Amino acid sequence: MKLKTIIFQAPKTFQQKLKQALINEGASINSKTLKYYDSNELDLYKLNIFCHSYQDNSQQFHNINIPKLSFSETFQLESILSKQFSLLSFLEGVKDHKSLRQVFKNIKSKDKILLTQIFETTINHLTHLFQFQDTGIEINIRTSQIIEPKQGFELFEVSFSFIEGTYTRFIEFIKNWIEKYHLYFYQYSSIEQSFDLLTAHIPAVCFQTVLKLSPDSSKDATIRKIVENCLEHLLPNISAISIDQFSAEHIHQTRVAIRRLRSALQSFSDWSNDIDPSWKAQLANLFRAFGSTRDRDAISESLLPKLEKIGAPHLELPKSSESSNKILKLIRSYPTQQLLLDLIEFCQNHTESTEKDDLKKSALKQITHLHHLVCKNAEKFLELDIEEKHQIRKRIKRLRYSLEFTSSLFTPKEVASYLKILKPAQEALGQFNDLCVADTMFKSMVEKEPKLWFSLGWIASEQQHILNLIQQNLIKLAQFKFRDH
Repeated sequence: MKLKTIIFQAPKTFQQKLKQALINEGASINSKTLKYYDSNELDLYKLNIFCHSYQDNSQQFHNINIPKLSFSETFQLESILSKQFSLLSFLEGVKDHKSLRQVFKNIKSKDKILLTQIFETTINHLTHLFQFQDTGIEINIRTSQIIEPKQGFELFEVSFSFIEGTYTRFIEFIKNWIEKYHLYFYQYSSIEQSFDLLTAHIPAVCFQTVLKLSPDSSKDATIRKIVENCLEHLLPNISAISIDQFSAEHIHQTRVAIRRLRSALQSFSDWSNDIDPSWKAQLANLFRAFGSTRDRDAISESLLPKLEKIGAPHLELPKSSESSNKILKLIRSYPTQQLLLDLIEFCQNHTESTEKDDLKKSALKQITHLHHLVCKNAEKFLELDIEEKHQIRKRIKRLRYSLEFTSSLFTPKEVASYLKILKPAQEALGQFNDLCVADTMFKSMVEKEPKLWFSLGWIASEQQHILNLIQQNLIKLAQFKFRDH
């Protein structure tokens, strides 16, 4: 199923130009006032469910929207809702809407969840249908203003919807508008933005989800599904960063999502002829942009508290040379936006092949290959130079991600047994890397901060302990062969 609609933000300096461009094309204009309902505890908002009502030709309509499930249903109720009503009474009014009732099936205490109007907003739409060669594309510019209870919040978004034709033309059309009006991804709806603003929340962090593969799919279809799963992890987090409303966890999950993407494209590069070799370098550049931010967070959150606990003097790390403006500029840049669109096009553009692949055999072959690369020097790990040690750390991450991507093809017991052996080695390699980063950082500071000699001594001792632990874990891993029986 193709991704039908892609949402973007535009810099304020380009918003009026963008509106005027649609007006010049004869765009239709309409306005609507919506009232959003939830409990005082925002039970629906916490579940990513949004309920609103509006009037049209003297008739009252209600809508339930669940962005994460791409669910939206509009309906009428026989009676007008009171100012406050229970979720249970609301569902009684829509008992003929089976799909809607299914959405709320697992919510408990429906009679105790009282819904009331949370805010009222006026939304203006500028809409125009473009014909780009053989492809129909609708552009919708949506501006909204919250008028109750807090006035002044104004939101803007522009969406591109694929109506018919060729998906490649759809992506090509969007790229032209991105380049001209400096648009950038923001995969949260304006309603989600409204609730975040009213509650003073930053957008929710998005985590990776379990991927279920079909053993009967072709390798080409499978790598596209894997990339799609990575994008579902990446786009919400990078969207939060793009508007400068993010936490350290958004940064971390963005790095994890990019690393998963790079691992997928490297491990399964021969599964599709449409993989662009340049994506690897572009993703590497994007990954490095978050590097020192992540390293600083890791040292601040895990290592410094541990050092202070054993008696090291309190230390304030120097401010990062990477400003949020630098990261914002990179994320919003045309090359980054173009890369994201290319990846979307890749995972959406697929015609199922009539040729059948032995998917499980192909996945097992790659996992076995990576296992060999990770474990071949297990016995002499301590003798390797620092770069060779870090190469093993990168490979073991790729091994784990490759197994996680394809785990549904194998028996759960075998996967769990293998991961139980693999994870300690990966975690120890990660700890060693953090110690190396801290060692380099502290040595650059020690001339001005002599008190760091205590920490550097402890780091040197801890590095040796961790290296011995890594070797033991790698030897155990080398003795375990991943086989699916």
